[in-house]
Amino acid sequence: FPGNIRELKNVMERALILSGGKPVTSEHLQLFQPGAMPSVPFPPKPADPLPLNIDEAEQELIQRALQETGGNVAEAARLLGVNRSRIYRRFPQMKP
Repeated sequence: FPGNIRELKNVMERALILSGGKPVTSEHLQLFQPGAMPSVPFPPKPADPLPLNIDEAEQELIQRALQETGGNVAEAARLLGVNRSRIYRRFPQMKP
């Protein structure tokens, strides 16, 4: 990676957000030379503020998946490609 660890972390967090909860691919990893302008403009800012770190982003994605699946933990886990135990660790109050 051409930058420092902080820049790498920022690139990874941005890729996570751009992927919208799906697996991160090379198109989400917009690596630029310092000072170079991206060929694709940055997406408009969403109405809701973006999470500040990966933990908050993960929690937000899980909450969205749970809303989309009507609170079905197994279905939300399938949608996110994670185990149900990960959701239960994040939201202990949801344990059966």
